[in-house]
Amino acid sequence: MLINHNLKSIFLHCPKCAGISVSNWLKDEFNFQYFNDPEERIPDKPFVERHRFDIPEEFKDYQAFTTTREPFIRWESFYLFSHLYMDEKLGFEEFTKEKHINLPLQKIYIDAADLVFSSANLEEELLQLPFVTAKNFPIPRMNESKSYAGYKAVKDSVGWNAELREIIYEHFKEDFDLLYVNYK
Repeated sequence: MLINHNLKSIFLHCPKCAGISVSNWLKDEFNFQYFNDPEERIPDKPFVERHRFDIPEEFKDYQAFTTTREPFIRWESFYLFSHLYMDEKLGFEEFTKEKHINLPLQKIYIDAADLVFSSANLEEELLQLPFVTAKNFPIPRMNESKSYAGYKAVKDSVGWNAELREIIYEHFKEDFDLLYVNYK
């Protein structure tokens, strides 16, 4: 979670939804700061502070916003990140079956936010924020995975089938519904 007290604004960083790009842009352009150490684990939650979605009571009058992503694309991004940065060894099928519960629903961020923007149309949608003007763009995209040496091999290992799509759909059904993504 990033915060700017002067703007009374909070960015809720939903994992795998362009959050690093948006966070860096907000820090560089608008002096947003992390609420706490971004890598610190939140007590009693499976999240680090960067991914905090519960807004402390003293900031409930701040405007909170988040970004979202199409759930299947988001899942692929999580798989890539896990392999390239977290030393994950499971193939796509096993990873999907075993790890789908490790990525939080976007719904918890959407429910906490006043404004929700799609990572697919970031610049256009972020213009809705009262402090943003066209001169603050473009947002530098931080897809570090593509520059990683093993990216292509991991990306090529992504293989969807009906069973895996159903697992992701069922687990993230609320996200599909909220984001109006037609799975069937």
